Amino acid sequence: MPDPYDIFVYPDLRFNVRPGRENLKQDLVACFPREKEAINKYFTDLKKAGGWSSRFTLSRSLPGWSHFISPLFTVKGSGLAGQTTGEYLRQNFKDPRLRAVLVSQWGNYGLPPQLSSFVIHATIVNHYLDGAYYPAGGAKTIADSVIPPSNRRRQGAA
Repeated sequence: MPDPYDIFVYPDLRFNVRPGRENLKQDLVACFPREKEAINKYFTDLKKAGGWSSRFTLSRSLPGWSHFISPLFTVKGSGLAGQTTGEYLRQNFKDPRLRAVLVSQWGNYGLPPQLSSFVIHATIVNHYLDGAYYPAGGAKTIADSVIPPSNRRRQGAA
C-alpha cells in the first residue's frame, strides 16, 4: 500500500502513518514532543505485551498434565495483560489527542479502548508496524493464485 499507508483524521489533527516502528515513533514524538518519554515507554510496552501474548499462547498449547507450569510463562508482562487499553493510555499519556491517535485502529479489534485488552491492542499495532498490504485486484486474487487454472475454468462454468 502507499506510504503513508494510513491517515488518521481528527477535527484538529491529521496524522500520517508511515511503515516502520522508528518512523511511527519519530512521527509521534514530532507531533507530541511533550510526551516523548511516554511514547518511548509505549513502544517498549508494545513489545512486552506481544511477548506475553506469545508466551500465553504457548502455555495453552502444553499438554494438560503440564498446565501447572503455565504461570511461569505468563508472569512476566502480566500487569500489561490485565489492563484495558483505556486504562493503559490514561495512566501513561496526558494528551487526549495522542491517546486518540494511538487507538485509531481500535476498529480492527472490535472493542473500544475502555473495553479492549491492551494485549490485543498491542497485537494489532505490532502487526501494522511494518506497513499494510492489500493484494492488487482484491482478496479474491489470493484464492485465484492457489486454485489451478483448470479448476478455475470449471468453477466459472458452474
